Amino acid sequence: MVSSAQVLIVSSSHANIHASARPHHCPVRGCPRSYGGKGFKRKTEVARHRRIHDYAGYVCPFCPDHQHKSPGPDGLLHHVRIHHVDKSSDDPLVRDVLSQRPHFFYFPNRRNGLA
Repeated sequence: MVSSAQVLIVSSSHANIHASARPHHCPVRGCPRSYGGKGFKRKTEVARHRRIHDYAGYVCPFCPDHQHKSPGPDGLLHHVRIHHVDKSSDDPLVRDVLSQRPHFFYFPNRRNGLA
């Protein structure tokens, strides 16, 4: 059975989705999502975002100075589709980056650390 305290926690977390406030921030200085920046609506989004800082993963071959990095291949493909509309996901540079499978991947919400 679910306690009323658990329901309150879940409903307040869900309420953040519909609000304009972004009360959770990245603790890394200089990050656009840190304090004073954009922030996140949920704590779980911060945990997922931290992978960007903890592990380089897949680096965009089209960004100057390779400034965009994504911990997973789907993130890189999404980034290319949104920010480099003149490029294709079948571009040889993208395929080359995706073929370099990372040696380590960090899952902050997994108890055993495995996928």
